[in-house]
Amino acid sequence: MIKITLLLCLGFGFASANECINKPDDTIVNAGCQYYEICRNGSPIANYCIRPRVFNHAKGQCDDPVNTPPPCGNEKSCGNTPDGRYPILEMNCRCYYTCQDGQNMGTQCCPDGLTWDVYDSLCNWPRDVPPPCGTYSPEPITTAKP
Repeated sequence: MIKITLLLCLGFGFASANECINKPDDTIVNAGCQYYEICRNGSPIANYCIRPRVFNHAKGQCDDPVNTPPPCGNEKSCGNTPDGRYPILEMNCRCYYTCQDGQNMGTQCCPDGLTWDVYDSLCNWPRDVPPPCGTYSPEPITTAKP
């Protein structure tokens, strides 16, 4: 009984995570700068860009960074930047890049409608993210006088 329940849960999890269900072939999903998935027969197929090529979101394929618009064509420098993930302000924080050991490890973009939250290190709703990436403003703390 436990095995059947586990299999059903796993099957459900994979089915709900497949962004290619009911999408036409050649639809691009889950794109970053070095990686993207393309739908084929209702399933995502992984594609990798071999450096120095990056994924050109405008063309939907790997391309030379010189021909690619931001965020992938304008790679941020990590020379003097501590390890971490940083929003790309020019892209309204929809995308972020990762610095590790002084090197830019790549750029990722949040799903539509979300923005990078530097405080929680995840993609989040803009209303839940403080400026400059979002609009969240905590309620002022007031104390009642006795």
